[in-house]
Amino acid sequence: MSQSSNEVLMIEPLHFGSNPETLADNHFQHSCNSSKEALHAQRKAREEFHGLRLKLEEAGVTVHAFSDDQSIVTPDSVFPNNWFSTHKESVCVLYPMKAPTRRLERREEIIEFLKSRYQRFYDLSHFEKQHKFLEGTGSLVLDRANKLAYASLSERTNPDLIKEWATILGFDVIIFRSYDQTGALIYHTNVMMNIGTGYAVICLEAIKSAEERDAVRKSLEEHGIELITITLEQLHAFCGNVIEVRSKDGRLLLVMSATANSAFTDEQLKKIESYAEPLFVPLDTVERYGGGSARCMLAKIF
Repeated sequence: MSQSSNEVLMIEPLHFGSNPETLADNHFQHSCNSSKEALHAQRKAREEFHGLRLKLEEAGVTVHAFSDDQSIVTPDSVFPNNWFSTHKESVCVLYPMKAPTRRLERREEIIEFLKSRYQRFYDLSHFEKQHKFLEGTGSLVLDRANKLAYASLSERTNPDLIKEWATILGFDVIIFRSYDQTGALIYHTNVMMNIGTGYAVICLEAIKSAEERDAVRKSLEEHGIELITITLEQLHAFCGNVIEVRSKDGRLLLVMSATANSAFTDEQLKKIESYAEPLFVPLDTVERYGGGSARCMLAKIF
């Protein structure tokens, strides 16, 4: 099974901004201090969206782009990978979101598009009523080739739902906890690790438990995955929030922000380039006020 797709879905962020509902446990996100700053962030986020979309299309990746609904305020909609995921065998999964404003991102227009592509739909959003959350491929980093998921527990990544999901999709799961530089739980697994074709970019030092850290490392290495380890400082530069996609002509691309690209060492980039071609664009505004980067902006369409 291929780890990467040559199609992605993106959302143009007309209502982008720092969201008080997600700010509490997303320590990579900063608040806007004035209405002028908020308007500037909104404009810049749209520019960054278009810059990434153009770069992907020029590289031969198909982008299915939707715009925010003007009548629905969804500050985090630029991160669609959290509320749905797609899989081989015509499978699509909808996920329960912690923040009420994020639940509004499940728009009928986009769901109808997904239903036109996928026959088997699994909707887990009803778990929101039980205050149980699992935020898509933010919560779950997938090794699709080996049917393995890696999940770092947090308020947005519930252990019961991980097991429910794994049963539905037929995946095995490695569960652990990871922490940022402040010592707080990392809100989404895909901030600290990503799995590509034959390699993983991962911040092992974020996993404080030696037992959990060794379990993650052992699992990856046993499945023939080379580890490209990053530091906590690089994690905060979004080096872990990268995503591998495939061009129409079969080239593997590792999509990242300009911030992440600058933070990787020459040796790390050389390792990455032995597997995939780095593709990077400036995403400073999305990163600062949204607390996510390139990986969060792209939902893979298989």
